[in-house]
Amino acid sequence: MNWRGSGYHRLRRWGRGERGTFQPQASQRHDARAPAQWARSRLSLLCIYVGRLANEKRVDLLLNVARTPGVALTIIGDGALRPELETLFAGTNTHFTGYLFGDDLADAYASADAFFFTGVSETFGQVVQEALASGLPAVIINQGGITDLVEHGVNGFICTDDRAEFAEAARTLRDDHALRRQMSSSARTIADRNPWMAIMAQLENYYAEAYHLNARMQRVYPPRWNFLSWRMRRLN
Repeated sequence: MNWRGSGYHRLRRWGRGERGTFQPQASQRHDARAPAQWARSRLSLLCIYVGRLANEKRVDLLLNVARTPGVALTIIGDGALRPELETLFAGTNTHFTGYLFGDDLADAYASADAFFFTGVSETFGQVVQEALASGLPAVIINQGGITDLVEHGVNGFICTDDRAEFAEAARTLRDDHALRRQMSSSARTIADRNPWMAIMAQLENYYAEAYHLNARMQRVYPPRWNFLSWRMRRLN
């Protein structure tokens, strides 16, 4: 995101880490653990969405993905909009799981072929990072902090708020197996750059930078008096 273009200066971006829970092979039994409703032919593309089911998540943008031949969609999460979405996606190859946690969620990522996310107001988007760590190409909307995690055409696709664009991305990943494998490898490589140890070291460097900048400013523009001298003057 272009913070400087918004008028901010001396900003540093501090991201989040991934603690190793999410892997391309989350468990040795991940295929067996996938719900029966996920079953699909070897030619199909299994796409997943993970997140709350609320208006700002714009899950409706995945309707054409669900209608695409050879594509199955699993929606993981819950929320007030679930009944409405179940009605909207009725008749498509879509399965709603409700919330998943821990190993079940990690296995869900590992059992999928691609990750789709349409939330328009994310400041970071941890689910996108979890998907990348699981080796999934990420197809996301071009809004919010999630755009910092995906490089278009490298580890996924960035789409506008257009159902047709998301469906086109699904068709591309369905038909081009070589591209999908390449994106999967890139997704995992990019996620590997963000272990928590590296993220915390980055934060320490930012604090050190702020400290040294403040010390330099104090030398260049020394205060005429500090709080202690002010108190002494009041006492006198």
